Amino acid sequence: MPEISLKIHAYIDGFNLYYGALKRTPYKWLDVGQFCQRLAPKTGQIDRVNYFTARVQQQPGNSGVRERQRVYLSALRNQVPNINIVFGQYRTHANKMRLLTPGDTLEQRDVSGRGQRICGINRDLFNKDRRWKSDPGPTVHVIKIEEKGSDVNLAARLIHDAHTNAYDGALVISNDTDLCEALRIVINEVGKPVWLVSPYRSTAGKLRSVLKTKPRVIYESVLKNSQMPAQIPNTNLSKPRVW
Repeated sequence: MPEISLKIHAYIDGFNLYYGALKRTPYKWLDVGQFCQRLAPKTGQIDRVNYFTARVQQQPGNSGVRERQRVYLSALRNQVPNINIVFGQYRTHANKMRLLTPGDTLEQRDVSGRGQRICGINRDLFNKDRRWKSDPGPTVHVIKIEEKGSDVNLAARLIHDAHTNAYDGALVISNDTDLCEALRIVINEVGKPVWLVSPYRSTAGKLRSVLKTKPRVIYESVLKNSQMPAQIPNTNLSKPRVW
């Protein structure tokens, strides 16, 4: 066994982790302490886990989402030593947006950065005469729900802890390119190592460009072996039956 010498703080973008690695899997009851320890370098010990999220809102057809989140966060507080849960906020507002019309498909990129054919688009709207600007087609009003604050909170805490020498190195779990400058400051100006873990299949190129270590990958076995017990000891908290 290599000697443990590095005190590591973990910084988790909760929604990035959920939508990149956990949604539509049986591994949502994740012990983020064990999870981060498995992703840390072998010479490192996770000393603190900072988990950045927001309290979700009720959603049509998913009335139990708020209660499941409440139970999960309570379970983390009881199960994970030295966890710090930091809340951003949800914002809901109406937006008028262009409606994609049926037609030839064009390659689009989803939030993970992976290219795939996710929608049908009228190719004529993208021809050389720039008709998209003059003839955008029909529009619809949509309800847009956005999570705000987690990226800023994560970046601020990451930099603050680096400057106060709270850790020897940082484990950051996110694929949000808004964190590039914070990573650059910690790595190049403060001189602390950062290990980045993308919850998606690949890591954004802008993030890779500021790193000095190879981005780490989340394997299914890591998620499977990092689950909390179905019943949290000495509590009445248990894994939701439906999630």
